[in-house]
Amino acid sequence: MTMKINNVEFEFDIFDIDHSEAFEKAVDQLSWSEKKIQDASKTKKMSDMNKVLIQMFKTFFISATGADVIGDCKNSMTAQNAYYEFCEIVGEAKMQIVTKYSAKRVR
Repeated sequence: MTMKINNVEFEFDIFDIDHSEAFEKAVDQLSWSEKKIQDASKTKKMSDMNKVLIQMFKTFFISATGADVIGDCKNSMTAQNAYYEFCEIVGEAKMQIVTKYSAKRVR
């Protein structure tokens, strides 16, 4: 399905095995990136934290979707909001499956 986040259109279908595996791998990489955020916070420079956050979300999108959704964004909140928007869409799609095949509905 075609998605548009942060004014960037790309193809992503969480129901496709290749796409879902790429998404899962990208999520796993986020936990590694969290250490970089903690290290950046020790410098107490907001610019360092912003750079790390933007790069983290940029890497996530490229790994998960193959699209550079973040582009040349210079605002960490814009990058974070793009990430949250994407995760919300993926979460809603996952709920379609969970709801469709719930124990109550199957019986």
